[in-house]
Amino acid sequence: MFSHITVGSCDLERAGHFYDALLNPLGLVRRLLTSDGGPAALCWVAIISLGIGQDTSAGGLTMIVAGCVSLGILVFGGYALIFSTAVMIALYARARRWIEGVLSVTFAAAGLRLLSSSN
Repeated sequence: MFSHITVGSCDLERAGHFYDALLNPLGLVRRLLTSDGGPAALCWVAIISLGIGQDTSAGGLTMIVAGCVSLGILVFGGYALIFSTAVMIALYARARRWIEGVLSVTFAAAGLRLLSSSN
C-alpha cells in the first residue's frame, strides 16, 4: 500500500502541470513539501531530485517515478515479508507496547506542531 509519493523538481510550475495532467484523471491530488518539513518530512525528494533537472523530459520524469514506485514496492514488500515471519511476530509481540508508546508520542508531537503552525 502506498500512502504517498513525493516528487521534487527545479521547475515547480512545469512539473505541476505535467503531474496534474498525468494524475488528476486517476483521482490523485498533488501535494507540496513545505520548507519546514511539514507533514511530509520523510519523503523521496532527495532521491528523486538527483535525477530531475530543468531539461528533464516527460519520459525521464516517468522513468524516475516508475523507479521510485518499484523501489517502494521492493522496500515495503520486503518489510511485509520480513515482519510476517514467526521470529519477527514474536519480537514485535514483546516490544509492541514500547513501539506504540513511542509512535503515540511522536504523532502527538507532530499533531500539536500542525495545530500550532501559523500556515
